Amino acid sequence: KDAKWRPEYSRLIMDRLLTYINLKSSKFDLFVIDSLTVFVTGGDQEDVLTFLSRLRMISEKSEVSMIFTVHPYALTQETLVRIRSLADAHFLLSIKEVGDKIFKTMQVLKVRGASKSSSQTISFDVDPVFGIKILPYTQVKV
Repeated sequence: KDAKWRPEYSRLIMDRLLTYINLKSSKFDLFVIDSLTVFVTGGDQEDVLTFLSRLRMISEKSEVSMIFTVHPYALTQETLVRIRSLADAHFLLSIKEVGDKIFKTMQVLKVRGASKSSSQTISFDVDPVFGIKILPYTQVKV
């Protein structure tokens, strides 16, 4: 009752997560964190940037890949710009409604080392039986 989230809690969680990843980085090729939003929403933006910079250092040192998700509303625009500069890739997932159909889209905003392609957005659906299905552009065209 009357509990309030404080930046210290975010800092503590991020520190524990870094410790865990650092200890386990030799045993895994990939770490996925879905989602960082709960950690960063109430946290100090500098703490978030420090956390992500340290993740980057662990990734480079251990040659381990990391994927994380975060809702853009959880961070300031300035922090998002700085995070994008740290990342090797940046994708924007969204849901689009066309008529009575709902489609998921993934926009490729950045992939380090890749040349820009003409098609930077893909539409897809997730089928419980078949998994992820890439949709032809004509199916989602308005």
